[in-house]
Amino acid sequence: MKRLRHCNRGITLIEIMVAFVILTMGLFVMLAAFPQLFALETRTEEIFIATACAQEKLDELTDTGKPLSISETSDSPSSLRSCTRTWWGEEAGSGAAGLQKANVKVTWLEKGTLKSLTVTGLISLTNPGP
Repeated sequence: MKRLRHCNRGITLIEIMVAFVILTMGLFVMLAAFPQLFALETRTEEIFIATACAQEKLDELTDTGKPLSISETSDSPSSLRSCTRTWWGEEAGSGAAGLQKANVKVTWLEKGTLKSLTVTGLISLTNPGP
């Protein structure tokens, strides 16, 4: 009867070292990404707050049902640091009787750079002008 040869070869020290180097490089790549992820999270939070701030003002304007001035009006809400909210009205366009376009622009300072976003909606005027 023939005996089967068993290969009891284990993991060599070289294989362990190569695996360790590969895992270490992967760990360094993941750690290098964390500062960028935190910066992205902060920027996303600022944009979210600015959008909510603009939407809050747009909701306030649409709830009144009164026409907006075409000249810009501004305020500085406390919900966003270094923030200014500006709003103005425009004609909604032909075939949009009783409607006015409302624009709300939020500007804020982010790391020394001025950023802005604009939210637009339509106001249904309770007393449309002639």
